[in-house]
Amino acid sequence: MGAAFQRLPHVVVFPFPFHGHIIPAFAFSKTLALRGFFVSFLSPRHRLSRMQEALDRGAHPHIRLVGLPDNVPADQPGIDEGVNSISWAADVTESMVDVFDRFIETSMAEAAQDQSAPGGPVGIISDNLLSWTQDAANRWRIPRYVLYPSPAAMMSVLFYLPPLLSKGLEPPRSRHSEKGLDGEGEVEVEVVTVPGLPPLRTTDIHSALMNTTASFGRDFYIRHCLRLHEAAGILINTFHELEPSTIAALESQAQNPNSVPILPVGPLLPAEYLDEKALDALKKDADTRENKHECLRWLDAHIDASVLFISFGTLITPSVAQIHEFAHGLEASGQPFLWVLRSAPSSPSSLPPSPATLLPEGFLQRTANQGFIIFSSWAPQLQILAHSAVGGFLTHCGWNSTLESILMGIPMLAIPEFADQRTNCRMLVDQWKIGLEVRKGAHGIAGREEVERKVRCLMQDEEGKNLRLRAKDYGSLARVATAVNGSSHKNMELLVQGLLRAC
Repeated sequence: MGAAFQRLPHVVVFPFPFHGHIIPAFAFSKTLALRGFFVSFLSPRHRLSRMQEALDRGAHPHIRLVGLPDNVPADQPGIDEGVNSISWAADVTESMVDVFDRFIETSMAEAAQDQSAPGGPVGIISDNLLSWTQDAANRWRIPRYVLYPSPAAMMSVLFYLPPLLSKGLEPPRSRHSEKGLDGEGEVEVEVVTVPGLPPLRTTDIHSALMNTTASFGRDFYIRHCLRLHEAAGILINTFHELEPSTIAALESQAQNPNSVPILPVGPLLPAEYLDEKALDALKKDADTRENKHECLRWLDAHIDASVLFISFGTLITPSVAQIHEFAHGLEASGQPFLWVLRSAPSSPSSLPPSPATLLPEGFLQRTANQGFIIFSSWAPQLQILAHSAVGGFLTHCGWNSTLESILMGIPMLAIPEFADQRTNCRMLVDQWKIGLEVRKGAHGIAGREEVERKVRCLMQDEEGKNLRLRAKDYGSLARVATAVNGSSHKNMELLVQGLLRAC
């Protein structure tokens, strides 16, 4: 390590090893580096090796990537993909308590012995699911901040429900009427009251938190959530203007008896999403590039706001039955679509299914002039959402994708699966009114009629136009929040001051 780094205050950033956690943590690390900090970005070695190329593309000279030993073979496929990888990530990170402590100890020793090494850490910024890092922070008297990659709405749930459930108390529940699946008639659903939020259906909240039966998921989440109140601050990947009432509730004595500072510092995304000049430069670069992605050339042939973009992120793979219902609904709507379709990860002994076997027979031929399908786990999502032809986004409601859509002013069709996605869906549909929910039937599948109806509403009806206007308004507010003297910018300055006081 060169002498150029020796006097920079050193901060350790340690996200939970999921794409949805790593992406905002790395964007946050770049922000810290640009403010004069040296950042050690930690991850289990296996996950880091899978992310290395992407992280290197956004590298900063004052960020070093540190792969912690995890005893996972580097060539083992599929272990950190899909919903089942949650237990893998939990097991791996839980086994790193001593490894992490040794890293802090070694960093302190190197700083004392080698003037060219980074200084001892002045701050630990770790994921909400890595609460055991609080012990190392206490031992070394280093302030630990929680970096939360989801919205304040979900943090409010985490602040409120675990203490109740850990004491055997049930959250207040009531019955609520809402429209049926066909949009007509009413059905009764059970709702939960959480401070700062609209009434949430029990199905809108992470199942691990609502389940009163002891289980790995419930115990894991509650154990980590209970320690949120020990942190020096909670850094949330949101902005004040999006969730003012929720943030106020989080700051209240009833929710926050330890008065832990609540600092919305988002959106934590690549700079191109936040800086209009950088985005314009990216668009021009895409237009002039000889190897321009074929899907962007396809979008060029469509009129403004006419194409529905469909993608479900890196963890979610819909069942073949659900993919068929999507396909039939899209075809019936007649709406142009751009669909990123990935198959489930294959086991070492099997090959992934052929893309054509995922879709109804003849679908590709019948929709050849209507749609474009990318059979891959990767697509240039930023360039797609920024393209003027895109007018809607069918999404799983992962928070990164939701923020990206908001920043590009794109309204959403929401079909959440698990974790924070359900709460995110409820907020964007009922609170922010920038999306519509694609509702599932009795067998957990959204039928083709529901898909067709919601696609037409979003892309063709007056309601969809109003959602688009609201999404654009929130996108503008997000850029103001991250600009100089904006709300998120000011919160970053408060964090910087807190870290510098620890030097």
